[in-house]
Amino acid sequence: MKLRLGYGLTNRAGGRNYAYSSTLNSVTTGFGGVALLNNEIGNPDLKWEQTNYSNIGLDGAFFNWRLSFSVDFYLRRTDDLAMLISLPMYSGTTVASWPPGPLKAPYVNIGSMENKGFDFRISSTNISGKDFTWKTDLTVSHNENKVIKLNAEGASIDRTYSKTIPGRSMGEFYGYVVEGVFATPVDFLGDEANGIAPHARPVRNGEPIPVANASGSIWYGDLKFKDVNGDGIIDERDQEYLGSPIPMVQLGLSNTFTYKNFDLSIFFNSSYGNKIYNVTRKRHEDPQGNTAYFVGLNDYAKLGLVDPEGSASDINNVYVINADTKLFGLRNDHTNGNDRVTDQYIEDGSFIKCKSVSLGYTFSSSLLQKIHVSSLRIYTTATNLFTITNYSGMDPEIGSWDPLSAGIDDGYYPQPRVFTFGVNLSL
Repeated sequence: MKLRLGYGLTNRAGGRNYAYSSTLNSVTTGFGGVALLNNEIGNPDLKWEQTNYSNIGLDGAFFNWRLSFSVDFYLRRTDDLAMLISLPMYSGTTVASWPPGPLKAPYVNIGSMENKGFDFRISSTNISGKDFTWKTDLTVSHNENKVIKLNAEGASIDRTYSKTIPGRSMGEFYGYVVEGVFATPVDFLGDEANGIAPHARPVRNGEPIPVANASGSIWYGDLKFKDVNGDGIIDERDQEYLGSPIPMVQLGLSNTFTYKNFDLSIFFNSSYGNKIYNVTRKRHEDPQGNTAYFVGLNDYAKLGLVDPEGSASDINNVYVINADTKLFGLRNDHTNGNDRVTDQYIEDGSFIKCKSVSLGYTFSSSLLQKIHVSSLRIYTTATNLFTITNYSGMDPEIGSWDPLSAGIDDGYYPQPRVFTFGVNLSL
């Protein structure tokens, strides 16, 4: 058994290269000349990120090293985090019509963040015979992320799909909860006799948006959003945290088998407890302006009439046939904000993936001596063979260079299945 203690302090230049300086792009002027315009704003006050790292670990081995383990508990605190900030719309530089393209915001030291967790590994030699061996390696990792502070009291980092505040993890999804669609007159008018109030509606100029079968109004088939604070209206105060893209647990399992000159290794990796915002599915299931006719659209809110001869604008004569749907109807109107960020496109991103399988054969030295070769091994490897997951997208293993954009599936190309054949030769 061995006990380990560690502490370290590191500095890192966060952000892009030379983030302290602005960059210029050349554009052609109206007179055929060339001009240089700002492309990325620099920050001369940008400081290095500083990380304090401490850990305690324990190693052990048993049965003449046939069974060994290693466990580490760690705490990392990073101060002066360097991240991109969002430029306000009134800056006039966030639109693509700006000649060199949208002006890119500067990197700023925004605050402090903490990561704590553990890494555990156990290795075993299950069988060790003359011709056959079997070895197993299992790794388990758990990490808890928390923002300690931002650079101003009450500050938050707001992105399209996420909101980051002190006390919560970075990049948590943030939006509204869908409770179905407006399907019956009771949803709009309530039922006073049975103590049912009208469902809360979004507001415009401080007043609930009117109900009508007309542009600029709310009508049957529009989404019903949860009134989180119970004030009878739907506004930004009804948003809530919808889940985190950070997994609760990550695992890796490797098995290696050898039989005489053959070797076979199989590796699985897994992630559990992380959420994905499926932007691709959101686009595919948008009935308004969607010309691709995806299968998911079959469940959009379909309207029916109580009296087929009656008016389609009479609130008491219309209903939604498939009242349990959460896909809004075919009105060419987003007055209700049907396209806002909601929980209905938050999916469980947990998965088990067969990451690689490799089979090889090593030729015996007695044979190789005859052809004057020191060693020769041939092998074939398959990667990303299959994935077990409930995620509806192409691949739940989504990478991101930006922690504030983690877990957002915006049509990323899935990891390809690759088959490789190789030869290792030493003369």
